[in-house]
Amino acid sequence: MPKVAPSNSIKLVVAAAILALASCARDAPMLPNGSFAPPPAVTPDERTGRCAALATNIATLRGEMATINQVIAGHRHEDQVVGYLAGVLFPPLALAIDQQKAQKAALDDRQGKVDEALAEQHALACPSS
Repeated sequence: MPKVAPSNSIKLVVAAAILALASCARDAPMLPNGSFAPPPAVTPDERTGRCAALATNIATLRGEMATINQVIAGHRHEDQVVGYLAGVLFPPLALAIDQQKAQKAALDDRQGKVDEALAEQHALACPSS
């Protein structure tokens, strides 16, 4: 019984799937070092003010992150179409996919700042919001 070789269409589908997944992937941001220590003598008023400032800062950063995610999501469909076309018709077309590295770097930066603010909130024993 002769062996059946995989068809080219299966190879193309697999290549297109890999390209589509790779175009959306990004590395996870670095975790905060976890060594934040609050000032030794913090009055309750200072702590309350700092906790409120941290909560406002976190809300602002998360709002910015939502906006950046919307920008990335707005381009996702076009990038997927280009990825499929590159996988099926013309592989060099994959170079036209916008990786949106600046937006993804901005997301990572803001996520790092949120993590640092959350660590400071934890160290100050701020009430959950």
